[in-house]
Amino acid sequence: PRKYQYHQPFVFAVNVKVEGNLSPDDKKDLAQKLSNQLDDSLRPQVISIAGVYRRVMYPPVFDTANVRRSIGFMVALLNATGYFNPAIKDTIRRDTVRFKRHPERSEYRVTVDFTVNPGKQLRLDSFAYALSTPPLQALAMQSINQSLLKKGKPYSKQLMSDDLDRLVTLFHNSGYYKFSKE
Repeated sequence: PRKYQYHQPFVFAVNVKVEGNLSPDDKKDLAQKLSNQLDDSLRPQVISIAGVYRRVMYPPVFDTANVRRSIGFMVALLNATGYFNPAIKDTIRRDTVRFKRHPERSEYRVTVDFTVNPGKQLRLDSFAYALSTPPLQALAMQSINQSLLKKGKPYSKQLMSDDLDRLVTLFHNSGYYKFSKE
């Protein structure tokens, strides 16, 4: 590492491992999404030199509050994708690297490992539109075959939002201009 604060533990690496009954591709994809949810103060900057050598630059000082905040962000992402009972375990490993020539430059490295078991994903078993205005209800029912919501699909907030956007566009195209997503 370069440009680290002396006599302070710093974040050297963060690893996210996904466990559970998912395919290897889904585990890898979910681990990548969860890594993007880390708090900025928990992300070490790693640069690659010629694709062979990796170096940590300006590593952030370690604080356990950033671990808790990152877990909160991960839980929010899992909830948004249909996993409502996730179990996230964090393991913090500390390592000291001492230099004989420069003892004042000792490195106090911290590696944070997250083990995520997302649990069972919520899937749609049925859906319906219940609009209080009969003409809007009729329009929604006419276009129900174009809906993005299908039986057996995993629940996600993005899917719900996209279907609401589709309905709003349908209503606008049918002459209901003062209609919004809310």
